Amino acid sequence: MARQVRDTAPTRAGSTTAGDTVDAGAGVKSARRAIELLETFAADRAWTSLSDLHARTGVPRSSLHGLLRTLHDLGWIESDEGGTRFRLGVRALICGTAYLDRDPALPYVTDALERLRERSGFTTHYARRSGDDVVYLETRESRHSVHLISRVGRTLPAHATALGKALLAELTDDEIARLLPARLPALTEHTVTSRDALCTELAGIRARGYATESEQGTPGVACAAVAIGYRIPATDALSCSMPVDKATDATVRRVCALLREITEELGAQLRRAGIR
Repeated sequence: MARQVRDTAPTRAGSTTAGDTVDAGAGVKSARRAIELLETFAADRAWTSLSDLHARTGVPRSSLHGLLRTLHDLGWIESDEGGTRFRLGVRALICGTAYLDRDPALPYVTDALERLRERSGFTTHYARRSGDDVVYLETRESRHSVHLISRVGRTLPAHATALGKALLAELTDDEIARLLPARLPALTEHTVTSRDALCTELAGIRARGYATESEQGTPGVACAAVAIGYRIPATDALSCSMPVDKATDATVRRVCALLREITEELGAQLRRAGIR
């Protein structure tokens, strides 16, 4: 078991505050709990009560009161008029936007997404794999779109999206086995829920150079994606989303050829710019 130390010395830069429990393997417990709370808020669109937070995180109520007060005072969460329910605050948006502002690939990606949208006629996305999820970092809506399919910051399981499959295909089967459980959660009735079946699909993606899916992540939506080759293994990908009734074989082939062309150009641009 990791040794626990209680630091009661005056606060210094890089030190813990009095009363914080430090676990050599897990870091400062209060900091870890605060981040877990923020991630819980991020996963829930509704107002969340202290009781719900206690049930979902296991953090003791006595600790929750102090953590919520601190996060609220600093603007990371906001409360309802009664002060009994909470949700993410504006500081979360500010820090999330700062991540995008500091990503050197995004100016190149934005131009690629615009060209992809104009030439395909469909909504285009740029996403990055984070563990077993993909995070949408930029989106350009089709001019004919009637609803927002994805938004910046949205996270989805990689195995249920064309973007995620294009990036999972960059890994070996052994790496996939370490990353994903044998049984995978379903987002729709069409989602692949077997890791073995997914690995078979990934082998085909590696062979042809693009990923597709139909209603596996979102009902009524089909998607095609290609990884961007500026890192090894690739961490980012571009995709086109289209209504499933428009995703004919001919249309999907055209979109995939366009995706491969534009991602190859984008990858070359990023490599020439020295972006890794």
